Amino acid sequence: MFDWLKNRLGKNRPSGEETEACLLVDYLARQVSTPERAASVLERVVQFRLLSSADQTEALPGVYLLLEQYLAEVDPLKKYSRRQLRETARIRYGSLLALEKFKLIFDPERQQEIMLCRYLLEAVLQRSYALMGSSVDAIRAWLAKVPDEATLPLPLELDGRLPEQPREWIALLRQISLAYYQALRHNLGEQVADRHFENGYNDLAQLYQGLETFPVVISILPENILDEHKISLLSHRQIQRALLENVDQLEEFNGQLAIKNYELERAQTQLIAAREDALRASTQFRSVLNTMAEGIVVFDEHGRIVLINREVQNTWGCSADELVGKYIQILFSPSSAAQLTLDLNPNGALVNVIEPLLGEPLEMEGQRQNGHRFPLEMRITETKISDNIWYTAVVNDITSRKQAEMAMAHARDLAIQTSELKTRILAGVSHDLRTPLNTILGYSDMLLEDVFEEMNEKQQAIVKRIMISGKHMAQLITDLLDQTRIEGGQLVIQNAPFAPATMLQNTLALLSLAAREKEIDLKGSIDPSLPGTLVGDAQRLQQIITNLTGNAIKFTDAGSVLVRFYCPDEAAWVIEVKDTGHGIPKTAYKRIFEPFQQVKDGSNSPEKDKQKDGFGLGLYIVKELVTLMNGRVSVYSEVGKGSTFSVWLPLLLAHEELVHDVSFGN
Repeated sequence: MFDWLKNRLGKNRPSGEETEACLLVDYLARQVSTPERAASVLERVVQFRLLSSADQTEALPGVYLLLEQYLAEVDPLKKYSRRQLRETARIRYGSLLALEKFKLIFDPERQQEIMLCRYLLEAVLQRSYALMGSSVDAIRAWLAKVPDEATLPLPLELDGRLPEQPREWIALLRQISLAYYQALRHNLGEQVADRHFENGYNDLAQLYQGLETFPVVISILPENILDEHKISLLSHRQIQRALLENVDQLEEFNGQLAIKNYELERAQTQLIAAREDALRASTQFRSVLNTMAEGIVVFDEHGRIVLINREVQNTWGCSADELVGKYIQILFSPSSAAQLTLDLNPNGALVNVIEPLLGEPLEMEGQRQNGHRFPLEMRITETKISDNIWYTAVVNDITSRKQAEMAMAHARDLAIQTSELKTRILAGVSHDLRTPLNTILGYSDMLLEDVFEEMNEKQQAIVKRIMISGKHMAQLITDLLDQTRIEGGQLVIQNAPFAPATMLQNTLALLSLAAREKEIDLKGSIDPSLPGTLVGDAQRLQQIITNLTGNAIKFTDAGSVLVRFYCPDEAAWVIEVKDTGHGIPKTAYKRIFEPFQQVKDGSNSPEKDKQKDGFGLGLYIVKELVTLMNGRVSVYSEVGKGSTFSVWLPLLLAHEELVHDVSFGN
């Protein structure tokens, strides 16, 4: 056979070394068992050998596939399968696999299909380049990277993503093919577009028609250029493979359809279950709504009522059928309904009217069907579901509350009138009591001074007791009046410069007699950092110090009482009264500053508690006065060891020099 081939070449055989492509073709040609029956095939081999090296490289895939198909399917001996022939070519002539278009024959079938579709489009673009110009450059550049290096965006302004599966690539390349066909048809006409695709198909068929995967090319051709001739050129094996491929796809689709049917049935079952759950939830929801003490009204963005609970029905005396579907204004009197007048926008929505009212408690006037009006409170909240807006109004009949508020207002007015009457009575009683009391104190003082005649010791003791009792009564009257002024807001602080040292001296002088009678060591101390002159209400400060120091002496049976003024920092000064009395239980700390409250001093002596008489207003007045001065008062005490009261006041300076440390004693 090879001799026949040599004779056929004759003198037209090319000179020079044999190319690798020629060696492969010669090897395959030598495997033909009966040359006379393969004349057309061998004639193609002869023509191939007459080509230049470059043309041989271009034509090699077609010649190889022609010989491969003959040897594997037509040759009488059929000694080799396609797989064996390709494996032999790969081993003996592996360098030829560097040729991209020849290597395609040895690629996996899915890769072959993608590349065949790509080569068809490239052939069409090459033939139409002269007419379409540079507009095809971007498409050619994108196709050159298919499939491994392709990127977005897609050519021809197509939308989508890069495929992940080989079949998706075929579908995308079909989209590109049809889009470019339409572009050719629009610019050059249908006949020219058909001719370019026809010629591109023929170019590709010359090379790869013998490849089993070649039928994939037909799937990306425009339908109007498909004809029986193209299909008839396919071998029975190729047609069978294409049918099997479709069967595989059909089976895959059937499998996917079965999965979808299962998922649909499952979803339908879940939908039925969800509908039943929704019905149960709706029933439970309505049951909960009907057990609520508040009225619930749900209405849409147009103001139409869609749901009410039983409390609304009871309050307005209507059934749900009488209210659902009506506008919410039906629940209110005309004046209150005007607050919810529908906004005059095209869709008649309530949005602009309701938004300022959301979350705020609104007092409105409800109106029942019989015309009876009653006060109610309403609070509106908003819920958005998809594109719909729903409003929920919680309404309460507040008739009882309004009646209670009116009763409280009446009681408050009565209390104010009573307080004013009490103030006037106390002022009159104070005046009526102070006149004879001052007379008693004046004559007692004169008796003690022996103005009339000298008294014996017994007489002096009696007059002193009269003086003490009179002063105590005068203090009680003063406390009652102060308490009344404080409650009525009539007590005003009047600030002026004063000397803390003078105030401390006055306090010690005033209470020294009471301390000596109980043999208590009464002392005073001023911190040297305290300014010599401060600003404050000296009269009320003297009252505070006297009350605290007097209480300390009263509740101390032995030991000492220390009155100390000091500066803890640059912004405040402190009046501190510390005693060694019986102390106060911690549970009574708050109660001792309330009016008309007296606490046992911890001595557990009923006789001593009885001696500590009074109204229990002293510490209350101290706390209120300190509060009016923007200060605070605190107490620390231990039962059996004594108490310390501290009054913290803002340090208001009068720009005086600092005084030295001054201590005062009995």
